[in-house]
Amino acid sequence: MGDLEWRLEFGVAALPALFFFLLLFTIPKSARWLAAKGQVAEAKAVLEKTGSECPDDELKSILSALDENQSSSTENLFQKMYSKPIFLAVSIAMFNQLSGINAITYYLSGIFVSAGFSKISGNLQAVAFGLMNLFATLLAMLSLIHI
Repeated sequence: MGDLEWRLEFGVAALPALFFFLLLFTIPKSARWLAAKGQVAEAKAVLEKTGSECPDDELKSILSALDENQSSSTENLFQKMYSKPIFLAVSIAMFNQLSGINAITYYLSGIFVSAGFSKISGNLQAVAFGLMNLFATLLAMLSLIHI
């Protein structure tokens, strides 16, 4: 089973990646990007396709924001008023990497096997950990939507 085992693990991980890659071709272009490129009719069609309640108003909002951004595009990112959000973003990303959670998730099945679980049980617990991580991430994203 040795040579086949890593291939199966790789294949199981490759299936969702392939699925997401195929779904990538079904995603419509961004309405904002289309409007910035002068393709206003296509931008309105995308807004209608994605279920916008009032695509005309939203398109007007996008166009006015694009006009406003073009007039104030020389604004410097590194200003005093942006220092706290930039510091928080960099700090959170840095501490997320330095916490070591990636190393734990990479070697999780091996950790479970070293803790005395069987190889299959260790792999199943690693899958359960990944599903819980996915669930917690989705829950956090949903909570951000309602803020």
